[in-house]
Amino acid sequence: MAWYATIAHYRPWGWVVTGCLTLLCCFSLGQLLRWRQHREAMAKIVANPRVWLVDCPLIVLGLGFAALGLLVYAA
Repeated sequence: MAWYATIAHYRPWGWVVTGCLTLLCCFSLGQLLRWRQHREAMAKIVANPRVWLVDCPLIVLGLGFAALGLLVYAA
């Protein structure tokens, strides 16, 4: 959908959103292909009492990405 929006409904900076989504999808696919190693690494992180050091930056990054999408496509 992001590629369609970038091509058919061009917005300045829309390519940034599309590029970020594409990069995120490629990263997720890479993790899925290495699921056994990924699962073991994530189990160690989640078991750590300081897991919030991972959670907080991910939340901020997600909110920033959502704000970028709204800024570009809701304008």
